[in-house]
Amino acid sequence: MFTQSLALAAAVLGVVQSLTLLGQARTLKRIGSAREVSLPFLGLAVLCSIAWLLYGSLHGDPALVAVNAVGLTGAATTLITAVRLRAADSAGTQPGGRLTENPATTKAITYDQPRNPQFAVAALTA
Repeated sequence: MFTQSLALAAAVLGVVQSLTLLGQARTLKRIGSAREVSLPFLGLAVLCSIAWLLYGSLHGDPALVAVNAVGLTGAATTLITAVRLRAADSAGTQPGGRLTENPATTKAITYDQPRNPQFAVAALTA
């Protein structure tokens, strides 16, 4: 009973993890930049998903195959999106290839000592 419950929990968490990767791909497309994303991390996520997918296939475990197929989809989609955005950004073809700031939520910088920015203190603008 415990093993079955643990297997179900692991499967659900694996699918949720994959969905968060797809959410990351959507965010990258929305902001138009992938400069802050770790490509090695995403590459490792793809490799791990492939390894577990093969392991599940060799052992005839359909649940393991299904979860890792979803994981591979999420990781590969995010990696491809990030690589494409980085390539477009470095080629100068990405129009919004930088993070934009919303003036309503941007923090203003004030200085405790006028000529020394080392003592900068962030203050919220009203």
